[in-house]
Amino acid sequence: MKYYIPTSNINLDNILQSECILPPTHYNQRISGYKSFEQIEQLRSFSSIILFDYPVHFTINDIGRYNFPILIEIEDEYQSNDFDKLQEGVYVCNHAIQITPSNCRVYFFSIQAYDLTLINTKSNKSIKFFREYTILPDTFGLKTKPFPELSTPNCNPLPCEDKYIDKQKGAMYAYLLGQKLSLSADLASLLRLDQEIYNILTSLIATPSLSSTFGIKLSKLVEYYKKNDSIEKKNQKVFDEELDNALGKRFKFLKGCFIGALNKLGLWDTCFEALCKKWKCHLLPNVDALVSSSDYTMFRNEIEKRTISNIEKHQSNIKESLQGISVNGYNIVIENMNLVNKTIEHIIENDLTPEALSAHRMDVYMGIMQSIVPIIKISIGEENWNASMERNYINNLHAHIEDPGVPFDINSINNEELKAIVCFILRGHSFSDLTALLKLNAIEDYRASLVLWGTLCGYYGMNRDSLQLVLSDENYEEVYKKLFGKELGKITNIQVSSKLQTATDEGDFNIEEYKFLLEKFKFNKDLDEFVNTVVSRSRTAKIVIADAINYVCGNKPYKNAKKQCELAKIAYKAYLLKDDKVKFTEYIKENLKTSKAQKETFKHFGFGEDKDKKSTKLKTRAESDLFSVTDKKDTIGDEGTVTVPTKIVRERNESISNLREMPHKEESIIENTAWINECASMISDLRARRQFLEDMEWFVGNHHETYKDKKKGVVKGYYAGHDCTNGRVIERLKVYMENKLKPRNEKMRWLAEIYANIPINNIIDHISKLYGN
Repeated sequence: MKYYIPTSNINLDNILQSECILPPTHYNQRISGYKSFEQIEQLRSFSSIILFDYPVHFTINDIGRYNFPILIEIEDEYQSNDFDKLQEGVYVCNHAIQITPSNCRVYFFSIQAYDLTLINTKSNKSIKFFREYTILPDTFGLKTKPFPELSTPNCNPLPCEDKYIDKQKGAMYAYLLGQKLSLSADLASLLRLDQEIYNILTSLIATPSLSSTFGIKLSKLVEYYKKNDSIEKKNQKVFDEELDNALGKRFKFLKGCFIGALNKLGLWDTCFEALCKKWKCHLLPNVDALVSSSDYTMFRNEIEKRTISNIEKHQSNIKESLQGISVNGYNIVIENMNLVNKTIEHIIENDLTPEALSAHRMDVYMGIMQSIVPIIKISIGEENWNASMERNYINNLHAHIEDPGVPFDINSINNEELKAIVCFILRGHSFSDLTALLKLNAIEDYRASLVLWGTLCGYYGMNRDSLQLVLSDENYEEVYKKLFGKELGKITNIQVSSKLQTATDEGDFNIEEYKFLLEKFKFNKDLDEFVNTVVSRSRTAKIVIADAINYVCGNKPYKNAKKQCELAKIAYKAYLLKDDKVKFTEYIKENLKTSKAQKETFKHFGFGEDKDKKSTKLKTRAESDLFSVTDKKDTIGDEGTVTVPTKIVRERNESISNLREMPHKEESIIENTAWINECASMISDLRARRQFLEDMEWFVGNHHETYKDKKKGVVKGYYAGHDCTNGRVIERLKVYMENKLKPRNEKMRWLAEIYANIPINNIIDHISKLYGN
């Protein structure tokens, strides 16, 4: 059963950050996140959550503030079984309601309110799953009723548990992140070396003359780095093998003499570089070969690139899981981590926050030690405590906290739990500071330290950038189930008629004809459910059917069914061609393999097979993709038709597998412009999206020798002759778009307002990942 919660857009960030709605009196009991809730006028006398079993429409009169009505639609059988009925169609909930991407939809009542709200909400980094929520600009498809007169009940909200859930949830996500960031011994050493080398090289870049001061230390660090770097070891092996093969068995034993002779003649470095290039086994240069700032910069970039590559390779083999972690009342318990569990309990019981740790580090230290020292004494024996390494280690930490000038070695004890707790006490107020400390001390297992950090700041205080590696649908479900002991609720789709007329598609979309084609193409994954989901998405989000198919295929339960999704796109392409006999016939013959299926399809659509015309194989990938050059219109919302330039449409076709699996750093950003439509899909404002497409056509076209201007005809490209390497073009594009935000005069202010709705930094980041160096 669906329920509807009327509220204000002012609460949207609050709700999406915490992923829940609380009874209004609970908000001031929070210790992190939003501590107040904007109650609409009709509900201010209620201390519990009021829900309706039908959609209501209402207004908010609040001159001077961007305060607009929104309606939250929720369907979750696991949470709604204890709602109390207040009156006909109206219910009361006395506890928190979890608002998840799978159990709700958010409706605005006007596109203006939608735009003004989301321009800030989507950039709020404390909201972890913003893109997963369905947020719609109007209540199209809902049969709203007037807000009724309400009787005032005797509300009795249950005790507030939100602050505990926040810390438990934070601990779970931090534990997952700790698994993902944990390293092997070699990688931990590599990361520490990387940090030290980076610091020295940064100094040398600014002042190359300091090479005599840092040269010896840098050389040693680089040699250690080479021994731990898997890329260097692999390339060195390739070089040695290729050199041996080149010398042959007869001269292999003279290799040392050969290299020595070339060294004396001053030719070995040139020869070495040429051979590395030929055999594609780039090796790090010797430090004494670095002289200028540019040398040090290139060397630093190479070290960073290698370190990242090593870590990403390691992380790709890690599948994070909450196995071994459990909820015990208001606490979190991790297997085989008694000291960490006691520290978690202390943090939760005392409502500790990052601010408290930063401002009162000694007090936090004392509290934690009082909790864990009894456990350590039991472990090593009470009689051994006074002379133990553990006691000495804890006392040294006390002296270091009291006076940071007193040296303290984190690795001076062989107790991983205690080291993790110490790292937390020293730097746990900040994720970046904590991870930097772990790197510098070559800590391998990040789980314990990060789970303490996650408990301290809570889920609400976490930044989605920090959690990016573990923000997945699978982890969301696992955390939810572990935390609440329930499955995620699933909201059902809006039911639609078999023939849909949308403002964003080319005429009517006939569902039955599309279903027929899906059947012929052997689509067999919940066919009816798939079509209903696509149509519902198209209608509620006001997007074309093609985009709705892409959206549905990119989300559960279809995102892993790649073959089925490919069939759905092929079927839709066939559907778009059904009014063109020649193209439809060729396409069906190319993509339907059996003659029986072909004949049934031709018969269904009223086409007889033309026996005199031989089937022509489609020659380009573009013609078999979801979008084609023949699709000349890309309609956007209610604002009319946007004609996409043919070149851009063609490139969109060639890349419309929806997800580009590999970066294209070897390709030219000017020649392969599939990124344009990928980036356009990141722009929610329809007018801005249209302007972006138009400007990108100009920007890309003007990097060629000639450009066909709409008014002037063929002219010389504005950027012709400029540096067109990917990195330089990306820099130029960033400046180009940022300049749009700075109108030269009042007449151009309209353009600045449009570009304010374009996520320039996100677009540049996306392109850099695909094409950057």
